[in-house]
Amino acid sequence: MKSKENVLEKHEIEVLLTNCKTEEETFLLTALVYTGMRVSELSHMNKSWIKWQNLQIIIPQHDGEWSPKTKQGSRTIPLIEPRLKEVLRAWFTLRENVAMDRSTIWRIVKRVAARSELTKKVYPHALRATFATMLAFMGMSSASIQHILGWAKLTTAESYVQSTGIRAIEEMQEKWKF
Repeated sequence: MKSKENVLEKHEIEVLLTNCKTEEETFLLTALVYTGMRVSELSHMNKSWIKWQNLQIIIPQHDGEWSPKTKQGSRTIPLIEPRLKEVLRAWFTLRENVAMDRSTIWRIVKRVAARSELTKKVYPHALRATFATMLAFMGMSSASIQHILGWAKLTTAESYVQSTGIRAIEEMQEKWKF
């Protein structure tokens, strides 16, 4: 998986987000980093997907002509990151939807990445992989990561958990009794 090779570390995320110059750039990069949404999901997102009372984004099974990539793509993403909540509120206070095509989102991500001068390749799917890796580092189970990212196969999530090694360390700490 090339995306895993380009996972950003915390300081690289900060560099990327501080190089956003417009509200549009800030919205897109923050949303991609802190939701793990696919570009097609983000491009079709609208205000009705956000449930502020529960602090969740609900990606529906169908939204007009659009539907997620997989059946599991219809899912709930918790809104926990304060920066994400702030950016979503600002964006959807003025707009009903994202209404950008995939190529526009790609161009914006590449523009901010170039400005950031990071050595890793930064593109939307690498930001999705960054989010998955953050969840794995936090110690989330493979099944939970699978649900939040909307993957059809558990093995995809397991590869992120395995790549961090965090579950093995936690399990050893829990079980080590001499």
